[in-house]
Order: sequence, then structure tokens, then C-alpha cells
Amino acid sequence: MAILKKIYPPNEVEEEIKALQSSIEAEKVEKGSIGDGFFSKIKSAWCDVVVRADLYAGITVQVAQQFVGINSVMYYSLTIVQLAGFASNKTALALSLITSSLNVVDSMLVYFLSTDLGGED
Repeated sequence: MAILKKIYPPNEVEEEIKALQSSIEAEKVEKGSIGDGFFSKIKSAWCDVVVRADLYAGITVQVAQQFVGINSVMYYSLTIVQLAGFASNKTALALSLITSSLNVVDSMLVYFLSTDLGGED
């Protein structure tokens, strides 16, 4: 409650606490209707459009990485750069970090594009 008082104006703290409590209760009811079994949780995840779109994006990125071989390139990038003629460890490390950073940017781009394309109901 002390944190909420720092974030919200004093007249909105109680209202926010009530909203949080009702949200928790709604989640408990929803969880009870889904069930505790593994397969029922998987089924409910597949029924959610947003989760399904994110799952498709994640699977697509993983499959693409396997076909492209990016994992081995990422793992051996420092050695590859050194064998390409960059004798300086600093230069090789910098180029390796650039390669890794581009992979992260690409993954984030795919994630955000898939989230925008999946949309919400």
C-alpha cells in the first residue's frame, strides 16, 4: 500500500486496491474454469488469439534459426571473425557483439510485428 501511495494520488489508492482485488478474483475464477490439468491449460492458451499469435512468431523464429544456422554463427562468431583476418581481440569482439545485437534486434522486431498483426479483439 505504501508503494501505491507513492504512485497514485491519495484519493485513488483505495480505488486501485479494489480494482486489483477484483482482478485477482476474476483470475481465480477463470483459472478454476480452465482447470488444473496440463492439457486444459494448453487448450486455453491455444484459444487465446494473442497467445497463439505470439506462439506462432516464436516457433517461426526458432525454425528459421535452425534452417539458417544462426545459432552456430552466434556461438562461433568471435572465432569466425578472428579467422577472417581481424587479429585484434578488441575488433573481433566488437564485430561479434554487433552480430549478436543484430540478432536481438531482429528477434524483437519479429515479436513486435507479430503482436501488432495478431491484434486484440
